[in-house]
Amino acid sequence: MLKSLDLADLAEVLEFARKRSGLTAPAARVLEPASLDERLWWQSTARIRARIAVLTIEAQRELLALAWLGRDRAVLQWEELLARAADTPEPATHIAAKASLDRYLLEGRRLVVETM
Repeated sequence: MLKSLDLADLAEVLEFARKRSGLTAPAARVLEPASLDERLWWQSTARIRARIAVLTIEAQRELLALAWLGRDRAVLQWEELLARAADTPEPATHIAAKASLDRYLLEGRRLVVETM
């Protein structure tokens, strides 16, 4: 199922997302974060985005499809999710902005591993 996304890269992105999961995501995108927690959340998001940005565009698309899969999609929709990811500009930014990224990636990884 995963052709371009290396499991070690997935594990690293997942670790960044886990570290961010204890922080509170801002309710809305603001120019000045209201609290230290919000500032730390944005800094963590920037780290996640930077890590994802070094992946190939194909791996980024697979990662985005994996996050969508883990959110609420059926494994049978994998090809459809990949096609949708291919139409998404700046997948690294899109992925990193997901507040529950760690949960989505864990569930997506579980579903993919079960089908391999």
